[in-house]
Amino acid sequence: MNSLSKILWKRGKCKNETNKQKSCYYWWNVVFPGVIDTPSRYGMPEEERKAFYNAIAEQLPVNRAGKPEDVAERVIYLLRNRFSTGEIIHVEGGHKLI
Repeated sequence: MNSLSKILWKRGKCKNETNKQKSCYYWWNVVFPGVIDTPSRYGMPEEERKAFYNAIAEQLPVNRAGKPEDVAERVIYLLRNRFSTGEIIHVEGGHKLI
């Protein structure tokens, strides 16, 4: 278990099928976005904003900055998939590869 995983679980009390108390753990799934083109940077001058995202896109294997939809797709995946627990999903266009 890595250090981030250690802080993403919580120990609690659960009841099993015989209604007896037992220890259990709750795991959270986490989505870590990379550079995403969001309204938070819309306050920048348009040319500066485009230059910022173009410079990032040139470095990434996917050749573009992320979109909010990219992050939303991963969140929806985790919401629909009840079998994934304690996952850390990076949505960063391959930034970890460079």
